[in-house]
Amino acid sequence: MTTICKWGNSLGLRLSKSVVQEAGLKAGASVGVRLLDNGCLLITPHGKAIKVNDELSLETDARKLTVW
Repeated sequence: MTTICKWGNSLGLRLSKSVVQEAGLKAGASVGVRLLDNGCLLITPHGKAIKVNDELSLETDARKLTVW
């Protein structure tokens, strides 16, 4: 689990080392953030397209990722 923190006038999210490594991210990397119809946030590395057709496909894809 992680906590949303105040960062200047914005809010920030810290990612665990294991999630960062698994996603292939580095400090300063660009990511895309989408709000899905079901209220979930989808964060993807810039340039990596992820197609989410419905909630079931999101759950299937999420099982492959580290739970945060």
